[in-house]
Amino acid sequence: MQLYAWEDKQKLGTTLQQFLLFLNSPERVRLGHGHYLVGGFKAATAEAYPGADNLSGWWYNRNLRIFANVLQLVRDADERVLLIIGAGHLPILHHAATTSPEVTLVDVADVLGKRRVGLTPGRSFANGVFVSDADPAMKVRIAPGFEYLGQDHFLLGDRETHAVERHHWVRTSKDRVTAMITFQFEQIRPGVPGQYEFSIPPAKFIAGGNYRFTPDRVLLGEHRFVHNTWAFDTRRSAADNPGKESAHTLQLLQRHGYEIDDGLIMSRYVTEVGDERRRELILFYTEPLAAHGHSLADFPDDSPPSDRYDELSRKLIARGSESFEVLPPRNKVSGTD
Repeated sequence: MQLYAWEDKQKLGTTLQQFLLFLNSPERVRLGHGHYLVGGFKAATAEAYPGADNLSGWWYNRNLRIFANVLQLVRDADERVLLIIGAGHLPILHHAATTSPEVTLVDVADVLGKRRVGLTPGRSFANGVFVSDADPAMKVRIAPGFEYLGQDHFLLGDRETHAVERHHWVRTSKDRVTAMITFQFEQIRPGVPGQYEFSIPPAKFIAGGNYRFTPDRVLLGEHRFVHNTWAFDTRRSAADNPGKESAHTLQLLQRHGYEIDDGLIMSRYVTEVGDERRRELILFYTEPLAAHGHSLADFPDDSPPSDRYDELSRKLIARGSESFEVLPPRNKVSGTD
């Protein structure tokens, strides 16, 4: 029920095209089918399986009849059929259509003009879901309403000791960024000594006028992150560090014709990757301070913590959680025949 409530909320802030792409995404189809495999489905005894029998006799049979009706509409080999139906029917109908020797299933992304985006090998973004197969393995759902701007690669450090791969999504209004999601995959280059290590500051340094750390690591999916929020000047950061992240982000936005405010606040999750800790993963959610009636002058970096910043920080974290979700690893089921 939480999924349906979340979807109802997203309908108000996204286009029909984007929402349809989400409903047809592989991850949403999987979740929709899983809805029928809980609760009463598990009812069983040594002699009977009323839960499974009811599902197969009612739901599976109903969808197979629907597919049979679709096949009745096909008159010749060049016939094309568009089926508009509730998302809950997709898992069974998709299985039937992809295994039937008489039909070819067309990806809804092709019909709607949004082809799958090819990224770095082992990483993909399609129908609202970002997948990384390794370093680290994870799957993240991006909320409808965000536009994917692509990936960016560059080297960090005066001696180019760190390799960075970044992915950006933005929500915009009149060519200005109102929210931005950034995933950063970074590694220390071969032959360069060192490793990543992140820690939470001692209690007396855990918060200041323009930042606050979460007291414990935060679990997202199967990874534990050090988390903090921070209000900062992105153009000043880019000017002071012309080859680093802020500068590259501004250049990327400019290439796409977008502008972003100077005063921003971010929610940042960072963790080490791998036993050798020579890779890191950072997840950012960023918004303009002005959108919430604030400026950087409200949060001087040399001032003590304030209730005003803490309230802004809490709400930012909540909006970030609504904008992207690191999906939990799928349960592994093993057994014998």
